[in-house]
Amino acid sequence: MAIADSGPVTTRPAFSAGILRISRDGFTHGLLWTMLLLVYLLSGVLTFATNYVYRMGLMSLLIIPLVFVRGLRIERVLAGFALLTLEVVLSAFYNHSPLGDVIAFMRIPVFAYLMYYLVSVAVDEKNISRILRFLVIVACVQLPVVLLQWWSFDSLPASLKVNVGVIDYGFGTFNYKTDYSLSFLLILLVTWLLFDEKRGRIIRYRWPVILWLSLTVLVLNAQILKVSIVLVWGVYLITHLRLRAMLAALCGAAILWFGADAMYQAGWLTESPVMITYRFQYESRRAYDPSRYLEGNYDRWSGLWFLLSGKVPLLGDGPSVYTDAVARTMTRGNTGHFFTFFSEVGPLGWGASVLIYALIAFPILRGRLRIGIVPVVSFVVVLMLGFTSQTMNDIAVMFTYCFMIKAVSTAGWGTPAQT
Repeated sequence: MAIADSGPVTTRPAFSAGILRISRDGFTHGLLWTMLLLVYLLSGVLTFATNYVYRMGLMSLLIIPLVFVRGLRIERVLAGFALLTLEVVLSAFYNHSPLGDVIAFMRIPVFAYLMYYLVSVAVDEKNISRILRFLVIVACVQLPVVLLQWWSFDSLPASLKVNVGVIDYGFGTFNYKTDYSLSFLLILLVTWLLFDEKRGRIIRYRWPVILWLSLTVLVLNAQILKVSIVLVWGVYLITHLRLRAMLAALCGAAILWFGADAMYQAGWLTESPVMITYRFQYESRRAYDPSRYLEGNYDRWSGLWFLLSGKVPLLGDGPSVYTDAVARTMTRGNTGHFFTFFSEVGPLGWGASVLIYALIAFPILRGRLRIGIVPVVSFVVVLMLGFTSQTMNDIAVMFTYCFMIKAVSTAGWGTPAQT
């Protein structure tokens, strides 16, 4: 009996496509976890191991091959970065800035976009729970690590204490002298655990974790984020006007206050809650001398007063005109994202950066603009942090911001079957 010829078998192209997809996904998620380890656990160690040669921002360049593998997608956030790039170029032309200064400044939007891109293509409903658990574990170990760093500071070799005091040395497992990025992660985790109650239950002992992370924020030296954590708790009280919730929050606040004071009395903290309150009152009442800011001194209030006085052109004074990215020196007191952008690329450049943060925080999903409490709080906190720290230039801050927004905006995770 003859058997009819069925023609050539065509399974090889499909098999090859499957192998290619698996390889691509494996590369994507391998790179994601590599960046997680670098950003949250290894950067401080690498800084010391390389004698301060290591630059964490350059690690974002590892994401460039992923762009070639996965491709670019034209969307709102990419358009926002394109607008910022255009504004930087216009500022450079207007101020006749050297090409080297333009390239040095462009590292900021490049690093920031690469972190956003990694989150957008590598984070999905399948791995969000796992990443959040990892971040909560990392966050919970920071307080003992910071206290150990402060306790051991005096016994460190002089080479490890270059240009850093005991207060700034408490950066945990994060990058060297970036306690603000650590506090930023803690605040966004607290915000998520407070307001995303249903999915927040994937974390065991949720309320003890919330109080522990809040206490850690108060212990660290990122002063403006201490105000932020108070605002987060204030919003929670306002939006949860139930007697039980208010009593729990007030008890938690009392535990945090007296716990921080006890740690100060034991010599584990450099400031008590009362001292912090008095210092904020002093800063808000003292007279400001713009000359301190113009001479490169660390004086945020004087710098803010000067920049908002209307003396800065719309396009600024030119990218990197006051900053040497290689030597890490400044000729003005531009100690935060706001001051750097406002003075160098002008109000238009700073406005473009704010637009980028807004586009990330409030995505359009299924044709509707998504606005929730967690994205709003995250947006406000990252703007506040921008007055004291280089938020867009810090890949830890950018990854934390992009990831937490992606987590609360993504459906299909946090169910019992997936946790």
